[in-house]
Amino acid sequence: MITDYKDMRLHHLLDLQALAETKASDAVKELLAISILADTTPDELRAQPASKYAKMREGLAFLQDEPPKDAPVVELVTLNGTEYTVCRRMDQITTAQYIDWCTYISGERNIPDLYSCFLIPKGHKYADGYDLAKAKEDILELPLPVVNFITVFWKTSLSLFLRRSAREIRKQTRRLRRIPGLTAEQRATAREMENQAKQLQAALGCGGIVSPQ
Repeated sequence: MITDYKDMRLHHLLDLQALAETKASDAVKELLAISILADTTPDELRAQPASKYAKMREGLAFLQDEPPKDAPVVELVTLNGTEYTVCRRMDQITTAQYIDWCTYISGERNIPDLYSCFLIPKGHKYADGYDLAKAKEDILELPLPVVNFITVFWKTSLSLFLRRSAREIRKQTRRLRRIPGLTAEQRATAREMENQAKQLQAALGCGGIVSPQ
């Protein structure tokens, strides 16, 4: 059973977050949390001797603390036997990655979708010549330090880029609206630019993974 954040993978964090948002009783949440961290089923846990289950409950104590924030620079990570390059600078991000990321962030914010924009199988270009669905499955096996590293990237380099982009779009929108006698096409362009700025602002509001508490 996992009893330390350093041994957790992305899928553990996501499952615990989803569990925390349910309306289940504390006892049921406790049971389900153990099943997630012990890679077993609730029914198997219910069949365990009470003494053994009590010890497993003690193993949940680490969840009372915030996940560690250490985020060492990561260039390559191996997930399920596939080596992935981790994008860590804005000059490594293509327009296609940026557009997909904005699309994902303005929707349901599915974490594997978002992370798939920044982890590319070694030797490949983004979304070219590899199984994207498999990549998203592999991403669920990300260790916590890599999760933290990508989150830091969101909050620094990418956030700065998005903030500047949103500011520039708003400036262009204001300039366009100052033009006397706007045509219907120009008004539609202004509305589209405003929507783009709103999408960027929504992206800035995403801080990545949060504590499962």
